[in-house]
Parts: sequence; structure tokens; C-alpha cells
Amino acid sequence: IDSLGVTVDGKPKNELTPPAQPIEIGKGSIEEFDKGLVGLSKGQETEISLTFPEDFHLKDCAFKEGIFRIKVKHIREKVLPEINNEFLKKVGNFVDEKSLRDQIKKDLEANAKQQAIKNAHKKAIDILIEKNKFDVPPSKIENYIDRIMEEQVKMNKDGVNPTPDREQISKIYKDIGIFTMKQYRIIDYIAKREKIKATQAEVDNRIQLIAEQYKKPFEEVKKILRQNGTTTRIREEIKEEKTLNSLIGEIPWE
Repeated sequence: IDSLGVTVDGKPKNELTPPAQPIEIGKGSIEEFDKGLVGLSKGQETEISLTFPEDFHLKDCAFKEGIFRIKVKHIREKVLPEINNEFLKKVGNFVDEKSLRDQIKKDLEANAKQQAIKNAHKKAIDILIEKNKFDVPPSKIENYIDRIMEEQVKMNKDGVNPTPDREQISKIYKDIGIFTMKQYRIIDYIAKREKIKATQAEVDNRIQLIAEQYKKPFEEVKKILRQNGTTTRIREEIKEEKTLNSLIGEIPWE
């Protein structure tokens, strides 16, 4: 496709206007963009409207509205390999084509559910922030910018990429920081009021997944995570997930 221009909240965003490049539908980082490509013909121009996700690589675009103007240059069909015993063994040692398709369907449904839950979390927090207005102390915002600045310096310590100055960092991350701190305060308030917390079994389950990922004994990993403070972070993450899920009715209040 050719990119004819991108706007974010009505303002041009040149960083998101790349040269002509191939796009594989279903492989993009923004589902709404991929959906906007479906059904287009060669030579057709269109506009695709979307909301940038929280984890978008340009942090200053997160949660904002974007419009991509594009033109389709070429359309190519991806030729898939033949599904035979060799292929089934290579991709996961499946016994037959049906078991492969069942697993793919299961994975797609799980991914779709997780994305829907994530979107619902965001919407719930947006509503709560809108209905419960409060300011974040400027000192907390400045501390947040300082931490981001420190991370940027560490990431660019090899000197390959120039480190943005503090003004640039503030411009990109200030709104995100304010949202993040408001979200934390709301979640913390609800969790305390409703006595929502992570159980030891839930923390151990999360540690077990990490142990399996690194192929290390559970007790060894648990000891390391406790010593470096990661266990506390895991406990907070679980509490946040449970609180957000309770807000959208995904799990009942305890």
C-alpha cells in the first residue's frame, strides 16, 4: 500500500507515514487497521479510522483517534503449504488436520477474548476517571517523567540512538503518566474497599509459569523472585487484574 497521510486527533503525524510497503492482513499490530483493508481493490483509495492501542510503539499516540489515508498498489495471495503429516509434525506434532484446526480456533478465540477484556478494562477506567475528577500532584508527574528519562538514558547508553531531552519526553509521556496514575489510584481505592487481593495460590501459579518458561525448579525461581522484589510486583499485577475484571463483571466481587 501507499500511505497518503496520517492524522492523530486531527493533527498530521509524519512518523506514521512510511513509504510504500507490503501489508499482510491479520499480522498488523492494530486490528482495526487490518479490518479496514479487507475488500479493497487494486488502485482504490480509502480512509481507515481507528483508536491506537495502549501498547502502540509511539507512546504519544496511545488511546488517541487516528485516520490513515492509503492507496492499494498491489494485491497478492499468500500460498499456504500443503497440510500433510510432515507439516502437522513440524508445526506441533498434531495427529491430523482437525486437531490442528481445533487448536488454531481455540487460540484465536482466546486471543479475541483477551483483547475484548482489555478493551473493556480501558472503557471502565475511562468512565470512572470521567465521573470522578481529581488532579494528579505536579510532583508525581515530574517524578514519572524523571523515571522515563532514566529509562531512556539506560536504553541509549551505547550512543546508537540519541536520547530525547526532557521536554520531548514530557511531551510524549505526560498524558500517559497522568492516566496511569489516575488508573492506579482508582484501582487501589476499589481493591481496598472491596478487599480484593491476590491469593498465595494465584501468586504461586504465576511463578510456576515463569519457572516452566525458564525450565527451572519452582522453589528456586520463587526464592529469586522474592529476593529481587518481583513477587511483590506479581502480587500487585494480580490484584489489578482481579479488580479490573470485577469492574466489567468478568469475575464476581469477593
